[in-house]
Amino acid sequence: MNNPNKCKWCKSNNISIINQAISKYKKNIYNFYYCHDCEIKFAFTKAKKNKIDYQKIQINHFGYINHNADNKWIKSMFDCKDQNFSIKQMYDFLSTKTMDQRYIGAIDISQNAFIKKKKLEILEVGCNLGYVGALFIRQNHNYLGIDIQKKAINSAKKNYGNKNYINIKLENLHQKIKKKKFDLICSFEVIEHLEDPLNFILEIKKYLKKDGQILLTTPNGNFIPKDKWFSDRPPIHFSLFKEKTFKYLEKNNFKVKFLNNFRLSSNIFYSRKLFLNFNPKTIPSTDPENKNFIYSYKLEKRYYRKNFNLQRLVILIKTSLSFISSFFNISPFATELVISLKKTSNKS
Repeated sequence: MNNPNKCKWCKSNNISIINQAISKYKKNIYNFYYCHDCEIKFAFTKAKKNKIDYQKIQINHFGYINHNADNKWIKSMFDCKDQNFSIKQMYDFLSTKTMDQRYIGAIDISQNAFIKKKKLEILEVGCNLGYVGALFIRQNHNYLGIDIQKKAINSAKKNYGNKNYINIKLENLHQKIKKKKFDLICSFEVIEHLEDPLNFILEIKKYLKKDGQILLTTPNGNFIPKDKWFSDRPPIHFSLFKEKTFKYLEKNNFKVKFLNNFRLSSNIFYSRKLFLNFNPKTIPSTDPENKNFIYSYKLEKRYYRKNFNLQRLVILIKTSLSFISSFFNISPFATELVISLKKTSNKS
């Protein structure tokens, strides 16, 4: 996306360009704008964009190590012959034992339906390694996971079944499933990666049943100053959302609700910025071949060792704030927003 003149989300002209370079990918320098109406932040580059090697970046990303570990554990339980034991262990792990708790809203819906012996039609957009879908499959729901990363889909097929996963773009999905509709459509940490996030929402709405529900998660931008970008750098993340941003979807015939579950995980790289006003002297790079590449696990590990007490302090503060906000039913100081969307009319 080149220098914008209106907001990608709410189409407002009331935007400010933040003339602070936040990342570099090959020859592309990324800045971002802030919309004063819906309060989204959206990254852009003035140069002609290069093709992005997401797979190479992802392998080096510190968070992906946790996904691989979770996937291996879920696979071991998926292979258990005792189905009830398998379901219980997978559900307990995803809801209480992994630090990555973005799935709680979706798996609670699937678990409640399973207990009532109700079979749901579930679509996961951006399923990656497919291990959340593995629980839905074990619960006997009709599950379909799609992703544009071929290697991840091949892994999911090998581990959890060929018929449940497709390597396809969302806009081409109708070619495979025709007019099929879903009770639950979930997408975890996907929308912030997209260059046209509003179109993504409107596209998945086409596949939603009249009484169905969309569950999204995305990094929480509520507490970030408007001129700062505390999230993965573009071209990994292109958007940072606030609750106010998603409230704009009510104009597109959606009922919007935020699920204020506990999110206590903390990232020391962001903690340094929040507490120490740490500013790198060079523009962070998202190119794994660049010496300023910031998503290296080794770099993250070095920060962690140096700031162990700081991280403990941040977790303590965030835990306290989470309990307080939950008590008053207000948005928590959390890493992710969890958004529920339902149709408010029969329009597609």
